[in-house]
Amino acid sequence: MRITFQSHGGIAFFPKLSQPVVIETDQLPAQQRLKLEGLLQSTRFFAMPALLGKKGKGAADMREYTLRVEDGAQDHTVRVTEPFEDPQLEQLIAELRAHARAKAGPRRGGNSL
Repeated sequence: MRITFQSHGGIAFFPKLSQPVVIETDQLPAQQRLKLEGLLQSTRFFAMPALLGKKGKGAADMREYTLRVEDGAQDHTVRVTEPFEDPQLEQLIAELRAHARAKAGPRRGGNSL
């Protein structure tokens, strides 16, 4: 399974630091792979609409996330805007952010994905 994850916006948004991160689940340790794949199943990711949430008035600093998951014949992209209504989706995003930070390595300036 291939997951492409990208963060957009937020208070400390730096476009050059928000490049898409590709996570190949078959290259992860078994425990991490199972956790990510389980979160995708629990959110029913492939049944989600292409857009979730919307920015309210005065919410210019809210983050948006783009998730694309390719798994065999399935290929689905979802764009999610904070705040999250689904705790499972929030947990999935948190896990993907952690993987993105780990792939990016240490950064100066404190930008968090």
